[in-house]
Amino acid sequence: MADFATHNDQAKHDEQLAAYLIDKVERFADWSIVACFYAAIHYFECRLSASFVEESSKHTETSMPVDSKGDPRMTAHQWRTKMIGDSYPQSTWKAFRKLRNSSETVRYLSHGIGTRTAFEAAPSAKLFNKSDAQQFLNRELQQLKRDFKVDLSEFVVALELSRSDVQAQLLVGKLLDNFTSYAEFQASKVDDFRRKGFTRSDIELLNRHLLAHGFPSI
Repeated sequence: MADFATHNDQAKHDEQLAAYLIDKVERFADWSIVACFYAAIHYFECRLSASFVEESSKHTETSMPVDSKGDPRMTAHQWRTKMIGDSYPQSTWKAFRKLRNSSETVRYLSHGIGTRTAFEAAPSAKLFNKSDAQQFLNRELQQLKRDFKVDLSEFVVALELSRSDVQAQLLVGKLLDNFTSYAEFQASKVDDFRRKGFTRSDIELLNRHLLAHGFPSI
């Protein structure tokens, strides 16, 4: 399965494609919505990869519930959407669902399942214009990147905290749970860390990894 760096590279590639289609190939701007959706998927997979130690929890496909025969109970898209709905605010789920539905409309001229399927009677280029596509890129996708804490995850992964060490594992969880972004982390002082529940040994371990990777200590 792809690791954090691979998912992150793919997400950025998809996001750059979305911007390119909007800016340079306006007649295909509707397809930038598809690129935005797949960028969102890979950014979510980045968060899973940064958050979990067990391989079975680090990817949507390896964490899917199965039936008694070992077959998945739902598709990867359904399971990912459910995980986002269960773990994030409703606004996050709505942004992801809006991207998913719109990307399906571009690809299939429909979205939904069974009797809940909504069908379109016009090609996607007439349903979504350049302004619509720009909104998906600048609003929904950027919101999802913030909510998935992409920049903070990049920073935490860069620290190379050992996943085989219990204290390091707990520190990763504390960092991802207590900060909304890398910018907030940078602005925090030692007393801020203590108020958030970081112990003296947490701060010492964090400082060792910060200095070892060229970051200033807290």
